[in-house]
Amino acid sequence: MEGTGSKRSSFLCVAIDSACEEIHRAWRSGATPLFIAVSPELFAELRVLQRRELLADAPLLLLELPVSEDPSLTQSDVIVARSPVVDEKSVVPS
Repeated sequence: MEGTGSKRSSFLCVAIDSACEEIHRAWRSGATPLFIAVSPELFAELRVLQRRELLADAPLLLLELPVSEDPSLTQSDVIVARSPVVDEKSVVPS
């Protein structure tokens, strides 16, 4: 049983590291991170880890971003959805 928890923790650590990298990539490109999509396994683990918050009707968050479950992802895969990058030169002042 100890190995299973360790394996889950490892997946969560890799997912958090990947999400941080994607968030910084979004910021550097001028985009705003909107939410994080995770695998069903990680989504279930986050629900267990944040059960107190969920019982208090708080949203499921990771790194202060909403989390959604994406069945196309596996294990520690994450996707950070981001806003489109707006080219300030192409914005016409009103």
